[in-house]
Amino acid sequence: MTAENVVSVRGVAKKYCRTLNHTMFYGATDLLRSFIGFSPSGERLRRGEFWALEDVNIEVAPGECIGLIGPNGAGKSTFLKMLNGIFMPDRGEIRVSGRVGALIEVGAGFHPLLTGRENVYVNGAILGMSRHEIDRELDSIIDFAGIADFIDSPVKHYSSGMYVRLGFAVAAHLRPEILLIDEVLAVGDLSFQIKCLNHIQALLGNGTSVLFVSHNLYQVQRICTSAVLVADGKVSEKNDPERVIADYEERYGMAAMVKGVPEESRALVFRDAEIVSDEKQTDDGYYRSVTGQPLVIELGYALNEHIDSGVQIGFLIKTAEGQRVFGGTTRCVETLLPGNAGEYRMRLEFPSSLLLQGNYQISFSAFDGNYIRQLGAWERSILLRVTTPGYNGLHAIGCVQMPCLASLVGQGADPADLMRQDQ
Repeated sequence: MTAENVVSVRGVAKKYCRTLNHTMFYGATDLLRSFIGFSPSGERLRRGEFWALEDVNIEVAPGECIGLIGPNGAGKSTFLKMLNGIFMPDRGEIRVSGRVGALIEVGAGFHPLLTGRENVYVNGAILGMSRHEIDRELDSIIDFAGIADFIDSPVKHYSSGMYVRLGFAVAAHLRPEILLIDEVLAVGDLSFQIKCLNHIQALLGNGTSVLFVSHNLYQVQRICTSAVLVADGKVSEKNDPERVIADYEERYGMAAMVKGVPEESRALVFRDAEIVSDEKQTDDGYYRSVTGQPLVIELGYALNEHIDSGVQIGFLIKTAEGQRVFGGTTRCVETLLPGNAGEYRMRLEFPSSLLLQGNYQISFSAFDGNYIRQLGAWERSILLRVTTPGYNGLHAIGCVQMPCLASLVGQGADPADLMRQDQ
């Protein structure tokens, strides 16, 4: 591990058993091997075992926030538990430098019969805080959690949201060098989530490193400086959150439903999709566009069977964070495409793009004319980077720039009183 990094993971792998019988047998065998001086069998798979994670390599720098996204069961929680020392890797090396605060499971470290106040001391001690530190931070912890009226009640009466409030408050006031968060914020209400995200950003500003597991792609995009995709036991290389999110959407979004289905078995197959207005695709895969300029997209597709009700092509524009901006089908512009089998090429035209500066994804799917049957989906997305002239993030926010005029009205209103922008 270099002096600059607080976490170094090299060649790490973790395996599990598929059945309880194998778990108990291999556990006893490995314990006996360790007792007599032999190392556990971690280099190879035995019968009934599988790799939950394999060949993981990642470095975390101070003040870096890495988002871990991926489908359920991909190994994200296992990875955080290895970083926190709950699980040991079967292969590879993990080095962690600094105090670690972890929010991996709701209620972890809390005793149900103790009060919230008592659990603050217990949980703080588990996380490595001294009694003096807890005494000093106690009022701030209770205030941040927002459960002062219940702090002296047994936590067995707490809701899952109250558990998260108290657990996050303790971990956040630990002043850790490394903070591990595993989807627990999803349990909290909106106001508390916002408070937590703001606090995480403050910690990042003070040099704390954060590993953040979430299915909320907007949160990942908001606070993470980089992201990785965890899937099929593999962890991708770090990249910009928007690129990792786009990869995730491509692999596990609606288009993924048609992957693996032979083209001849699909009712409709998309051949290609491209922006054919003035925008050109650059080396990073993005088309460039300017707010207010025309946006023209061409799609090629093959219809492999006759569809009596005709065909409609659906499109969806999303931000890089996954927030939906606008979607529809060709029926919304009163266009029903023919249902005869054959090769087709169609054009979608937006005479004046209203998209505000930012990065976007455009995906496509196809349905029958009655919107009952999905005929196909494009397995990729068009990546679009929009520039808004004069944009500074102060005069306009959001995803679209609506046409708008401003004027003075009423008696005595004089248009000459309006100041020009350059005055």
